[in-house]
Amino acid sequence: MSEELSQSELRHDPIQKRWVIIAASRSGRPDSFSMASEELKDDADCPFCEGNESLTPPEIIALRENGGADEPG
Repeated sequence: MSEELSQSELRHDPIQKRWVIIAASRSGRPDSFSMASEELKDDADCPFCEGNESLTPPEIIALRENGGADEPG
């Protein structure tokens, strides 16, 4: 892939009253940032992990077709 050489622009942001640099050449590469994927591990002390619902306080209200408060569904 060939890269175009372009000059950055200096623009004034009237809302924040400051100068900002616009790198026009970066707009063509939105996928150039790599996202590291994390493998989520179940933690016995994490109330948000599946199976640890008992570590959270009871529900105040639950609107489900099947099941009641503090039940899956």
